Formats: sequence, structure tokens, C-alpha cells
Amino acid sequence: MKILTRIGLSLLIVLQISVTASSDPNAAQDSYYKGIEYATSGKFEKAKEAFEKAAKNPQLVSAAKNCLSIIKDVGDQKIKSDTAIHFFRGTDFINKNMIDDAITEFTLALFINLKCAKAYNSRGYAYSKKKMYDDAIKDYSKAIDINPDYVSAYNSRGNIYCEKEDYGRAIQDYTRAIRLRPEEADAYNNRGFVYIVKLQDKVMGCSDLQRACELGGCRNYELAKQKGYCQQPTGKRTNE
Repeated sequence: MKILTRIGLSLLIVLQISVTASSDPNAAQDSYYKGIEYATSGKFEKAKEAFEKAAKNPQLVSAAKNCLSIIKDVGDQKIKSDTAIHFFRGTDFINKNMIDDAITEFTLALFINLKCAKAYNSRGYAYSKKKMYDDAIKDYSKAIDINPDYVSAYNSRGNIYCEKEDYGRAIQDYTRAIRLRPEEADAYNNRGFVYIVKLQDKVMGCSDLQRACELGGCRNYELAKQKGYCQQPTGKRTNE
């Protein structure tokens, strides 16, 4: 995952595109990128096998499952194969940091299928890489309109609101993500960051970071304790 750092804490952006692996990273990453390569050529069965191997690695599971869901949509005839090919080409360009080309591919995917929420979500990420924040918000919002339960889109839109210093809306989006998926460690980390660093609310912020740690995302909580933001455990938070 891509990470933005602020005062020793990390603001996680999206789940999908850049990946690192903790165990046997070369094999896991090779499987993921091989899957992208197959998918850009329309070889979806081979891509599926590669993504399934990548998904066995905890650090790659979100990215791989997102790709698998696109392939499933093709199999279920929810989207055309050409839509998926453009989507995967856009993802490939993101991996190569060729952002303008990625935007073009996601746009082509949407030209074929205006209801492809994942393409809006990914193009929103590409826009955010270019600091085109208003365009990113529009795309994340469109993805949410199509799929009101799109946790990643809420989380990512919250990050953009944070960049625009609209912290109230950022917290609202992180909270929506948490309510939809209470085990979403990234959203707790992001909301905790806003509370501590931007709103100077250590009680709420440390509680969120502690909860993220309970869910397996402990890096930010440990950093916050090292920096003196958080001291003692604050008790479990709800998903409110």
C-alpha cells in the first residue's frame, strides 16, 4: 500500500495497487504482477490462478481479491471483457507510475461501462496521485453512488478530504467505512491520524489507533506511543 507520512504517523491511501509482501515476497509479488500481465491480455483464467496465489500472502490479499472480483464480474457477465482489460491496463500503468496513461485506460473502461464502480475508484486514485483532488473526489463519490457499501472508496475519499483540510468530512468518510466494515484497520488508522495530528484530540485518536492495532495494524499505534501521543491503553472503541 501506498503511505503518506505526517509527523511520524502514516495515512494509508488505498488498498489496491502498490504492494509489498512479508513472507516470500518475491514469489508473492511475481504472482500478483504475473496476474496483471495475464489480465491485460484477456487471459483471465491464468490471471485468476496467479491472483489466488498472491492472495495467500496477507500483505497482498486486498489487492489480489480486488483483481479477482473484476475477473468474477466478467465471468458473471456484469462487465464486458474489454472493460476489465482496460481496468487492468490502468492498474499496470499505476504500478509503473505512468499516471496519465492509467487515467486514459480507466476512462476507456468507463466509456464501455459507466457503472463500473471499481474503475471510478481506481481513476480517483490516479487523480489523487496528480493532486487533482476535486476530480478524485468526484470519482470516489461516483463509485459510492454506484455501490453505497464501497468501503475503499469511502476510505480513499476521506484521505482526499484530509489533504484538502476538510477534516470533518474526512472523519465522516472514515466512520462510514468503519460502520460498513468494523474490522477495517486502515480506516481506524486514518481517523486516528486526523484526530491526533489535525484536531489535537489524543483521546479519540489514540483509541482509534489502539483499535487498529487490535485488528492487526499496529505500526501507527507504536509510532504514536514513541512520539508521546499515546501512553496507556484507552479501552476498546466501538464502530461509531
